[in-house]
Amino acid sequence: VLVTFLGTASAQPSTTRNMSSLCVRFDSDIWMFDCGEGTQHQVRKSDVKIAKLQSVFITHNHGDHLFGLPGLLCTLSGSITEEGRIINIFGPKGLRLYLRAALSVSASFLNFSICVHELIQEGDTPSCGEEDSLVFELPGKNLYPGADGLWKLPFSDSRISSIVAGPLMHTVPSVGYVIEEKAIPGSIDAKKVTPMLMKNKAALLAKGVKNPMALMGQIKGGKTIELPDGTKIVPRDVIGPPKKGRKLVILGDTSNSDSLLAASANCDVLIHEATNAKVGDEEKSVEEVQQSAIDHGHSTPQMAGLFAKNVNAKLLLLNHFSARYKGDQEPLSLSIMKEIESLAKETFQSDNVITAYDLYSIVVPRPT
Repeated sequence: VLVTFLGTASAQPSTTRNMSSLCVRFDSDIWMFDCGEGTQHQVRKSDVKIAKLQSVFITHNHGDHLFGLPGLLCTLSGSITEEGRIINIFGPKGLRLYLRAALSVSASFLNFSICVHELIQEGDTPSCGEEDSLVFELPGKNLYPGADGLWKLPFSDSRISSIVAGPLMHTVPSVGYVIEEKAIPGSIDAKKVTPMLMKNKAALLAKGVKNPMALMGQIKGGKTIELPDGTKIVPRDVIGPPKKGRKLVILGDTSNSDSLLAASANCDVLIHEATNAKVGDEEKSVEEVQQSAIDHGHSTPQMAGLFAKNVNAKLLLLNHFSARYKGDQEPLSLSIMKEIESLAKETFQSDNVITAYDLYSIVVPRPT
């Protein structure tokens, strides 16, 4: 799993940061989270293979997280040659209506299908129905939260255990996404199994098994193998414990994310905004900076760090920074970002904090 930040700015682009967007690569598949204006340019500067895009997850409908999506879809239409490709798009109410308007008014045509699923609050209604759908649009689901207040996404992927979304406190409906990967079988003890197989090589060949080592796959698949000499290889005796899946938490703009406290517990990576901070020549007090952030539906590094501590996150990645905090490699810029990291570390009570910058990528290993 590889996370690539395409844009780490808040509200508007700067000379060093683009609008919000990041990609998660699962094997060769790409999932995009938010798609602000200019994301296409960032993709071309990165190693992201956008033709492999499978799903898009929008956190909220503010333009700095959304305005790049119609154009990106149109560009993809010239890159995707796979017949029958469907791109699933998830996001708050209004996303379906927005995409229909943008793509229809611009007379756009896609050579693949899109399926837009809206996350709708209890008691609310979808932004639009199946009538007036686009010719390349498949019916999307209107998703309502469960008893726990979270949306369970209808996501079919053999690698994924679940994806849920939870409401965040912001000036418009905003959500965070929690992705849980399935565990995979443990490693087979080759040092233990190989001698047993090779001891029976001749007898296995007589039975038509040309390569005894090929039986390794059957054993790992859960099959008990009885060898010609009577030896039984039972999977549970030669295979280690399952390897845990990863848990990624990707939050949209937020001043309070408590709805996802339980779902985010023990996550491997938490991606959290840190729009405002008491750093550099900021004249406001720490309390004033925090209150201003909350008033605008945002967070400070300290708020992000506290949430990371409360969910026992292994790593906190900060993004969505005010234009005041440059994302270049100049000494002053790096110094300011180190200050922001330090503020988050204080409340996180951990040194595992990174301030993201545009085109920054990080590998997320399986937990040990």
